Amino acid sequence: MKLQPKTSRKRNRRKHCHQEMKLPNGYGTIRVLSGNRRNLYWVGVNPKLSEKGNYIYDCLGTYPDRITAMEALMDYHKEPYDLQNRNITFGEVYQAFFADKYEHSKRSYSAASRNSTTAAFNNVAALHPKRFLDLTTVDLQRTVNQCTLKHASLELIVSLFHQMYDFAARAGITRINASQGVKIEIPEDDEHGIRFLESDIDILRKHTDDDDVKMIFIYLYTGWRATELTELPKTAISFPELTMTGGKKTAAGKGRILPIHPFIQEFVHYFYSQSGSYFFTSGTTPLPYVNIKKHFHAVCTCYKLSQRYTLHDCRHTFASWLSDIGTPEVIQDRLMGHASKTLDNKVYIHKTVEQLREWIQKLP
Repeated sequence: MKLQPKTSRKRNRRKHCHQEMKLPNGYGTIRVLSGNRRNLYWVGVNPKLSEKGNYIYDCLGTYPDRITAMEALMDYHKEPYDLQNRNITFGEVYQAFFADKYEHSKRSYSAASRNSTTAAFNNVAALHPKRFLDLTTVDLQRTVNQCTLKHASLELIVSLFHQMYDFAARAGITRINASQGVKIEIPEDDEHGIRFLESDIDILRKHTDDDDVKMIFIYLYTGWRATELTELPKTAISFPELTMTGGKKTAAGKGRILPIHPFIQEFVHYFYSQSGSYFFTSGTTPLPYVNIKKHFHAVCTCYKLSQRYTLHDCRHTFASWLSDIGTPEVIQDRLMGHASKTLDNKVYIHKTVEQLREWIQKLP
């Protein structure tokens, strides 16, 4: 009996694999490597024509089977990224982001801004050595949840995440924004502070011809956070309705409507009539917070107020006044820009401007 020559199953299997993995032009390639390897399938992307006339590829990686290799190739084409950045760490992305923002930018930032960014980075030390492209929204959210610092520090961390992923997208490091959806899951704790004494309020009432005193009274009777008012565009002020609309920081704080108390209507109109696009303006841009802060402390010193107040104490005083007059909690939340703390308040949240005005006008 004549024996038939043996065929190489291994060779045929590999030839068959090459035929199966023919891909569209420019999509990439999957090749079967020689030898006894754990990850037999090599994936290449970004084909470029060499001087010899053949295509060369950037290596995406090696994989144990054809299905895994194809999935990796498809995932890459969903969100392409620079393969040179595949192993870049969170800490390395931060260093590049920091240099881009604070050293290479034409915009000038304060030392406080630099320090806040650095502090936020130091507070997430566990992320520093991790591969940036491996991080997910779950990882970032877990980092925020496990941080035991106050709400203000968590805000800086979340802000850092957003800025870093925005930079990473611009730099071609990733197109996936893992920072989207990251939130702070503890209540706000920013209403601490010193309440303005009535005796100091009386002193200020005698000096309302001073522009800086006008400014302080607007803060006192609106409860705006410091930068919420400095960055408020004049288009957000309605004199027919006697309201100001703005806010930032939280979902509950954004877009909130504040009726203008009768005592400060003249002051609001005064600043509104000044040139510029913003309520407190420096040319075409908002007046920097540091300038507002200097003006505030100058008033406290000039008129010899009894306490060493901060600008945030105006907001604390506003909250205290609302509590003093028995303002319903749901109204307080709306005026302060807080998320309602109880289920009833979350449901019963649609208050009209006139209902808000009713309580604003009861302020002293």
